[in-house]
Amino acid sequence: MENGKAKEAILNRSIYKAITYKRPEMAACAGIGNDAAAMRSGDNEVTVISTNPVTYTFNGMEKLAVASAVNNVAAMGAEPIAIQPCILLPQRFKETALKKIMQNMNIMCRTMNVQITGGHTEVTPAVASPVITVNAVGRAETDQVFSRKSVSPGMDIVMSKYIGIAGTVIMLDIKREQLEKRFCKSFLVGMADFEEYYPVISEAAVAVDSGVTAMHDISRGGIMGALWEIASAADVGLEIILDNIPIRQETVELCELFNLNPYEMLSTGALLMITDNGSTLVSELSHRGVESAVIGRTTDRNDRIFLRNGEWGFITPPRGDEIYKLFQKGEQVIK
Repeated sequence: MENGKAKEAILNRSIYKAITYKRPEMAACAGIGNDAAAMRSGDNEVTVISTNPVTYTFNGMEKLAVASAVNNVAAMGAEPIAIQPCILLPQRFKETALKKIMQNMNIMCRTMNVQITGGHTEVTPAVASPVITVNAVGRAETDQVFSRKSVSPGMDIVMSKYIGIAGTVIMLDIKREQLEKRFCKSFLVGMADFEEYYPVISEAAVAVDSGVTAMHDISRGGIMGALWEIASAADVGLEIILDNIPIRQETVELCELFNLNPYEMLSTGALLMITDNGSTLVSELSHRGVESAVIGRTTDRNDRIFLRNGEWGFITPPRGDEIYKLFQKGEQVIK
């Protein structure tokens, strides 16, 4: 199989079909376009759970792992509460570096108002570089949990913040020496703050209060992957205006330098929201200090298309994330 997240066909054929045993407590289970599950835990309350790994090594990977797992819970309409990380380390790894990982995790948890409640840490010859997996837990009222099946044709698609943010952070870290030769210091310093965009809890809360129909965080596979997944889950078509998708100029510059497609690149920190009135949601988010834009709409057709420079193109199934192209086995080690 290819590097990256398993393709939709493989997930359907070899993962989901193998899950035949069911429990009556489950209100919703993870699937294509739905990265969290919900378990009934009270008369009108559910516990929402999600898992997310980061398997490519760069400085700050632990912050991305926390944010990605917690964002999945928030995108279900739940309030994130806690995480439990599993950290697998190679034998040469130093305790000082492990301590730094935990300190950074705690910083991200404080930012997202979640607590580290346990986890697992292991040194093993099975990995050549760190692998960090985070399990996140949250809670919500039963009728607050989103179902992609509620999405119907004619709805607006709103996106918060910018695509390619996480990918830009990674490029800055692993290609810093090359970037320092090409760009001025102030340009690079500004990108160091992009990690602040990772959490989507604030816009998710606004979206819940505004009555959105569904949400999906944009992570591996970028905006194109997220759009395909939510359309597959809801069984709708898409019309997307590519020029409406917000992107930072820094991301554009780095993607051009390394010949990467920002529309298929890791975009943790951006959130898709499906709603009947996109302009109202954009206005509400703006009042809360969150930039967003209406980027398209759902349709009753089978095709999923985008408009760019006056020409229509087709959104295709996710092919793996562009950021993997920058990694070679054994090349990156946390300093």
